[in-house]
Amino acid sequence: MAIGTTKYFQADDWNKLISVSYYFAPPKPDIINMSLGVSSLGEPMGTNLRNACNAVYQAGIILVASTGNDAIVDPVYPARCENVIAVGGHAEDQTLYEYSNGGADLIAPGRRVPSMDMTGDASWLYNGTSNSSAHVTGLAALVLQYARENNLELDPGYMFELIKHAALDMPLIPDPVFKGKGKARTLESIDLVASNWPIDYEIEFSDYAFADGNYPAFHIDSDVNQTFTLTNITDILGNTVETIENLTVIVKQVYFNEPNDPNLPGDSNEVFPAISQVYPADGNSVTLSLSYTVPPDTIPGLVQTRLALEFSFVGNSRVIRVCHHQPNLLWYAAIPGDLNLNNSVDMTDLSIFAQRWRNNSCAAPDYCQRADINRSGYVDWNDVSVLADNWLEN
Repeated sequence: MAIGTTKYFQADDWNKLISVSYYFAPPKPDIINMSLGVSSLGEPMGTNLRNACNAVYQAGIILVASTGNDAIVDPVYPARCENVIAVGGHAEDQTLYEYSNGGADLIAPGRRVPSMDMTGDASWLYNGTSNSSAHVTGLAALVLQYARENNLELDPGYMFELIKHAALDMPLIPDPVFKGKGKARTLESIDLVASNWPIDYEIEFSDYAFADGNYPAFHIDSDVNQTFTLTNITDILGNTVETIENLTVIVKQVYFNEPNDPNLPGDSNEVFPAISQVYPADGNSVTLSLSYTVPPDTIPGLVQTRLALEFSFVGNSRVIRVCHHQPNLLWYAAIPGDLNLNNSVDMTDLSIFAQRWRNNSCAAPDYCQRADINRSGYVDWNDVSVLADNWLEN
């Protein structure tokens, strides 16, 4: 996890901030915290700053900034930019921090915040929305860490909306201009990610050759049949019920744990027609099915199905992207006749086959230790034919 932070800038340093925003030496930061601000910027500097923030956002970097400490309605720059999470401050008693500016997307602790000074002294209590912005930056870092540990890819648009939808309303701050969606909450944000907010999914594999432990297995040169059920769960999770629109679903089949996740051969990418709307509550699910033929030149082994979703909320132009590659999306590509799953058909498989010969009670999930290759319920001459056709394949 890489976090960039900016704090102390003089008036003539904004051009430096704009310039550095376009350059990222690897590894690029995941999040940039900007605990700084200026109430107005002349042209072209204002346009240049907005363009720079947009470019950083499009590069996949989360931007967080403080709204400022002037007790005015408008936030300072760069929090005023569209793709920057603008964070205001609240006090210990859950009222508004008295100098916090408006224009907030949400708020976080901004008054008497335990802090460390430049000498390492951690006994200080600081005021200001710079503290609030740093708080949300830490929240975003924890959410990203959880997502990566659980095989999820979240883009800045997802993070922007997630943190707002996990916020707690602050009844002692009546004006939404100053509180935004409410108080930022870390555990609740992670809980939403863990629940696959805002679109939960289920996957069903059908007509597989056998089950290898937790994974369905399909023979090479046969069809993989998958059905996805996508459900809008904003009516039961998050602080706002949303209608999802312009949902694009992309399914990819890639080799598992290979460098750069190379796609399987053949038509391994499926892009479904865009779904205009997915409603909450009643009528909140859509079902999509695909059939992928596993080509003969597929390398046997574990395969990862990657489920990528792109959408927005009705009335909100922000595009949200999330990609799932969890264990329940794994399946096994097997050579017909490879009974011990060592990616070859050899004497060991023949030995297993001989022990199951003439068995007439083969059934799912393992079909007589995979010896009933054609899943007829019997280990017979038809299976011998398949075994012979793939003899010494590896």
